[in-house]
Amino acid sequence: MTAQGEPSDPSEPATDRDATGRLVRLAAIIAGAALAACVLLTSVTVVLRFGFNVSLAWAQEAGRYLFVWSVYAGVFLAVIKNSHIRVTVIADLMPPSVRRAAEILIKLVAIASFLVVAWYGAVLAFENIDRQFYTVPFLTLIWFYASVPIALTASALYLLGDLVGVTRRPDSEAG
Repeated sequence: MTAQGEPSDPSEPATDRDATGRLVRLAAIIAGAALAACVLLTSVTVVLRFGFNVSLAWAQEAGRYLFVWSVYAGVFLAVIKNSHIRVTVIADLMPPSVRRAAEILIKLVAIASFLVVAWYGAVLAFENIDRQFYTVPFLTLIWFYASVPIALTASALYLLGDLVGVTRRPDSEAG
């Protein structure tokens, strides 16, 4: 299946489009599963607290961390599908060569931004490699903080590959 959801021909060799489709599915599964688990844990916590006056402290903390994982998996998914929010009023008025130059600059800034945040996320994650969750003592905080460098490094790498495609594309196909 391709990134657009169209079935691919099984007799064809794997292509970039098939790999993109697999990345889309993986990111969607991670984001969806983390968000579903977050909603389930939060719902159970609310029912137990208000229905039975019982509190599961670990569920609140785990729900927050699952939500963060769903957000960063969603960031990666938006990068892959090129579905992040953008305002194109000015870009639509540009000639194709200028539009392509602007697209290259935007991708370079996004890559740099992702890598800076990923770097500091990795530093934070490794600073907390031995620290444990407050309510889940068998897990260390690196599992929470790892979502940032993993998703943003993957996003930067994907954009880097996309940038190579943009630079090789003729001006007439810009945008």
